[in-house]
Amino acid sequence: MVCGPIERDADDRNAMANPAVLVEVLSDGTEAYDRGEKFEHYR
Repeated sequence: MVCGPIERDADDRNAMANPAVLVEVLSDGTEAYDRGEKFEHYR
């Protein structure tokens, strides 16, 4: 979800640079990675 005009990532035109909300659905097989190392990349 974006509030206002969409800003595109300079390196990936398919990615938004200004999301207001980021949602991810976790699977049982990758939950530990998603909540650990992957989450650290998002932060």
